[in-house]
Amino acid sequence: MKRWLKRAGMAFGVLTLLIVAFYLEENWRGARLWAETKAQYEAKGFNFDPKSLIPPPVPDEQNFAKSEIWLHLLAAKDESKGKDRPKSTLFEAKKEVQEWQFKNKAFPHWEIGQIFTAPALSFFDSAQNELKQLYGTSDRLWCQFPTDWGDEKPFSARMPELNTVHYLAQVLQAHALSAMSAKPGMAIQDISLCLKLAEGCSDNPILIYSLVSCSTTRMALAPIWLGIETHKWKDQQLAGFQRQLAQIDLLKSYHLAYQGSFVFYFIKTADWMKAHRLPASGIARHLGIGDGQFYNSRLSRILFIIGPSGWYDMTKSQAARVYLDTILPTINIETRQVDYSLRKRLLQNESNPFNSYLPTTLLLAFMTEGTSGCIEKIVMTQNYLDLAQLACGLERYRLANGKYPATLAELEPKFIERVPHDLCTGEPLHYRVESDGNYALYSVGFNSVDDGGKIVMRNESFSLVDLKQGDWVWPRSKK
Repeated sequence: MKRWLKRAGMAFGVLTLLIVAFYLEENWRGARLWAETKAQYEAKGFNFDPKSLIPPPVPDEQNFAKSEIWLHLLAAKDESKGKDRPKSTLFEAKKEVQEWQFKNKAFPHWEIGQIFTAPALSFFDSAQNELKQLYGTSDRLWCQFPTDWGDEKPFSARMPELNTVHYLAQVLQAHALSAMSAKPGMAIQDISLCLKLAEGCSDNPILIYSLVSCSTTRMALAPIWLGIETHKWKDQQLAGFQRQLAQIDLLKSYHLAYQGSFVFYFIKTADWMKAHRLPASGIARHLGIGDGQFYNSRLSRILFIIGPSGWYDMTKSQAARVYLDTILPTINIETRQVDYSLRKRLLQNESNPFNSYLPTTLLLAFMTEGTSGCIEKIVMTQNYLDLAQLACGLERYRLANGKYPATLAELEPKFIERVPHDLCTGEPLHYRVESDGNYALYSVGFNSVDDGGKIVMRNESFSLVDLKQGDWVWPRSKK
């Protein structure tokens, strides 16, 4: 019996030493790998210091996001204030407009060339004071939203301004459409402010801001498109739209956002997880996903708690390769083109989360899930921005010459500084003058096939254009 106990004790001691040695080795290997990875990418010019991505502060008096009217609207949409939050006459008017749109089925589906009825301008009679305050601050040079860059738990950060940006953009779109005929000057101010909000979001190194910038941009394009189709805009107004549209670079925003996603979100989240070993339900709740999505086995749950800390460093190294070698180069901001081989690799990664039970690797899979969808939205919206600038130039040419040009090259440099190329192929955009004197203008889209300017719709009623099929078209209304 004593001999058995002695052997068992020796075996336990050896096992303990092996476990300790395993942890020490894995921790050392992870730390070394992460140090080598950082050195490798720093040699290529990447800066792992989060401060390098933080936009420099701007004076409050020149920042729209610090204006009294913006802070009022922000408080009006802050649900955490409960009954204490102030009322906004603009937002109340928006509710009435939305009810009218539902009742009359008059939503601005401009992306499919549908001429729509605008709500009556009288809906906004009670909101004139707030509109004047907005217009009075819209000429501020910057729109920089305050963000807590020092939060150690970025996955739980609140960003209430995004909800306000989205709602205000809807208000400005509705008012611009209503004012276009009777008060075009007010409509232009609405469009300009909406684009300022989009530009402010695009300068933020967090992905959700880039996606809100996309939606806000497309809201601003609705009245621009309608005014072009109905020939409401004058040359000077169209030139003004071109200048402001050119200031929004969503491809650059994509790079900034995913660098921020890596530095601010993934690295900080991995370090926080390594320090706290939060139970499955806690981290999943913070990330906004269910336990079943994040942990596909009991083994993953156990390894999350007891795994060596070096695994987190190994995953950060793996994340550097995924973010910096695959996600970022998918859009080349110098050539302004999509790399389809890298996009295909992203789709493969998303369909198979790296074949690992390690919870840290699963974290990487879920934090990069949907990247290809983000690329589609960002590139599609930048395509609309490029086509909108061309459409403004084509309308300016028509105003000056009574017809559209035979080629886009005729627009340079008087009616547009530079004709953009197709973001999906790097080749010229497709343009032709139709037999009735109108024109067709489009990109071939992600399928890289010239479908003759055909728009393919999704089956879901709430989703309009299918980004994966057909062409990406500057829509023309049915005459």
